[in-house]
Amino acid sequence: MSPKKKLASDIDIDQVVEETRRLVKESPLKTSPQPGVPPKETYSTTAINLPSKTLALLKQVAGARAAREGGRISVSAVLARLVEEHRSELEAEIKG
Repeated sequence: MSPKKKLASDIDIDQVVEETRRLVKESPLKTSPQPGVPPKETYSTTAINLPSKTLALLKQVAGARAAREGGRISVSAVLARLVEEHRSELEAEIKG
């Protein structure tokens, strides 16, 4: 048997997969308040480079939120919420 794959030095990928499967089975999926209505936001895709431990933390938070709130595991949603919570600070940094 091959050695277990690791996301980071202290995270076991097999444990993450099993826990995610368990949570998905236990958590009902949320649906849009108005099915068939497209989102008002437009989205674009990009790639970012993050330290492995930072990405692992974001994935864990996304998994915990999906389990707690229902819906998909989304690192993008975690980042979007962080940006919105700190929008005024970020905009102030742009202005100098």
